[in-house]
Amino acid sequence: MIRCGECGVPRVFSYTTRWTDEGVILSIPRGLIRLLFMEREHMVAVFRAIEEKLGLPIDHIITEAKRKDAWTYVQDVLPPLVSNLVKKRFVRRLAYLAMIKQAATIGLGKAKLLEYREGQLLVGKISPVYYHALFAGDALGAFETFEGRRAELSYAFLSSEMFLRIEASEGAHVSERLELREAPTVKAQADFQRCPRCGSPSELAHFRWDAENGKIVDRRTGEWFFVQGTRALDAVLRELEFELGEEIPHLVAEATWKFFRRQREEHPGVFEDLAFLKIMGMGVPDKPRPSAGDLRNGLDIRNGYHGAMLAGMVAAACGVEKPSWEWESPAPGVIRVRLW
Repeated sequence: MIRCGECGVPRVFSYTTRWTDEGVILSIPRGLIRLLFMEREHMVAVFRAIEEKLGLPIDHIITEAKRKDAWTYVQDVLPPLVSNLVKKRFVRRLAYLAMIKQAATIGLGKAKLLEYREGQLLVGKISPVYYHALFAGDALGAFETFEGRRAELSYAFLSSEMFLRIEASEGAHVSERLELREAPTVKAQADFQRCPRCGSPSELAHFRWDAENGKIVDRRTGEWFFVQGTRALDAVLRELEFELGEEIPHLVAEATWKFFRRQREEHPGVFEDLAFLKIMGMGVPDKPRPSAGDLRNGLDIRNGYHGAMLAGMVAAACGVEKPSWEWESPAPGVIRVRLW
């Protein structure tokens, strides 16, 4: 990877990922998708908490939502000229190789193309992988985008390696549910200090891009970070809440609180205030160091991503033990969190 000589961020990452002054992360060049920059173990903790409560896997819901989201992401990161060339047969293999490199750049893991038959079959493997069900949706969505055909996917694990097989199938089922939606954005001031060379937020200098393993690693905590579209995760959590009720958001809040409480205890100084929410694309808090009274009255977070996650993150960062919480959206693009 060619890296910025000032902050160390790979050039291809800064070319395809932009932190706006409003605290929103966008995929570029088109800016069609809002992104999150988040810890792998946080996401795993949320999904595991839900599965343990249900006693059932939710992989199929996760993969279906990501399959739909992947189409827009692929269209967004490929320039228009490349998107048109992908329609030509001889370019498609190169397009898959380009997406494999992009996956490693944004922290999804290290993938390899094993077999490809145009319009029919793709076989690949990935190790390590950021989350198996999400990557399955990524791969399936990319195949359907490039080939212009519906497909079915199967995967299996051999030791630490995940193997995927995607085959074109006109009878492939696509759920009519799992509607993808983008949250509205409002004016905010994230006040990022930016690298004078590449324009990326200076906070990204804390991260190391491990090209060999397809990871982004926080040098301060050792956590594996990755870039993820907000729409797929939001669709999964909304679908589960629709099926199972209000218990799901509270499970998400509690799992998030436990994860960040441990992070705060193990890494003093990293989570001293709520400024870390901005670099993750979670939103811009009106007060980065709210008082107990501020939390009781309600803390507004502009361009906030997810109320339950924000409640857990704010409670952990502010040192609230055994919190009671609630959240609401008093206006489009604003999430208000109350803790007591």
